[in-house]
Amino acid sequence: MSGAERRWPCSIVQVRVQRVVATVFLAAASAIGLLTYYVNHEMRLRIVSDGRSALMAVDSEGLRQLNSLYALPGICADAAFRARTDPGTWLKLCLRGVPVTSETTRKGMVLLPAGTRAISLDTRYVLPGGQFAVSYSAPNINAMIRDGVVEVEHIKITQQPNKNLEGWVVTGYLQHEFGPFP
Repeated sequence: MSGAERRWPCSIVQVRVQRVVATVFLAAASAIGLLTYYVNHEMRLRIVSDGRSALMAVDSEGLRQLNSLYALPGICADAAFRARTDPGTWLKLCLRGVPVTSETTRKGMVLLPAGTRAISLDTRYVLPGGQFAVSYSAPNINAMIRDGVVEVEHIKITQQPNKNLEGWVVTGYLQHEFGPFP
C-alpha cells in the first residue's frame, strides 16, 4: 500500500469536532472545580460579630471555662420550670449574656475583638468538664441545655495581631463574613 492509498480512520472534520468537544469539557470541568473551591472557601470565612467581643479557648482549661461560662443551667430545659416561672425571671436566668471583657479572660483563653476574621476548620460540642463530642444528636435544644453542651467552632485567625492562632469559639459569636448568617 502506498501513502496515497492509506485511509485515515476519521476525517479531518471529526478530529476537529473531537478537539472542540474535549476543550469545552475541560473548560467546564475546570470552571466547576474553581466554583466549588470558591464556594467552599467562602462558606468557611468567619468574623466575630459586630458590637461584641468573643472568648477563644486555646487549650483544655480554656474549653472548661467556655463550657462553664456558656452552658445554660439545666433547670432552663425543664418545661415545668418554664411554666411556673414568669418570663422575665426565666429570661434573666436562662438567656443571660456573658460579659466578655479582659477580666473575663483567664488562662487558656484569648479575647477576640469584634471584627476579627478567621477561617472555620471544624464544629464540635463541648461537654461539661471541657470534653469534646464530635457529634451530638440531641432531639431538641432542651436536651442540649439539660446536658450542659455548648457548640463551638474551631477557627484559625487570619489577621494580626493573632494571625494563625487556632482555638475554639462559641458558635453564636461568629457569623459568615459575607453576610449576617450564623
